Amino acid sequence: SFPVQVWEIDNYGSPLTFTPPSSLAGEVQSTESEIFKDVDVRAAEEFERQVGLSEGALLAVSIAMAVVGLVCICLGIPMLTSPRCLNWMRPNAPERMDDKRAYKLDKLLEQKKHVFELEKVVEAHAITTD
Repeated sequence: SFPVQVWEIDNYGSPLTFTPPSSLAGEVQSTESEIFKDVDVRAAEEFERQVGLSEGALLAVSIAMAVVGLVCICLGIPMLTSPRCLNWMRPNAPERMDDKRAYKLDKLLEQKKHVFELEKVVEAHAITTD
């Protein structure tokens, strides 16, 4: 006779043990029925045929998609909504257009000053022109 552990626990949390009768000591009984195992295998094959992926592959794809989704939500959205990126996505914003106009007006003013100075030099006959 030998002690066998079962899946029940006693009041103290330790597994229960029992000694089988001597007539059953040589036999080992399986707790898993072949009928239910066959049903599980058939169900897994039917699932794989319907979905096109085994349960393990479907689980791996689901976990990968969840990780990618979390990365997009946790990193991508905050980056896209940052002021720096929003400013980059608004090339025709009013403040930018005002800055562009001011830059162009400053360039025009510099060119007019340059032309005005050249005209003064020509009038003073400091430069000969054809």
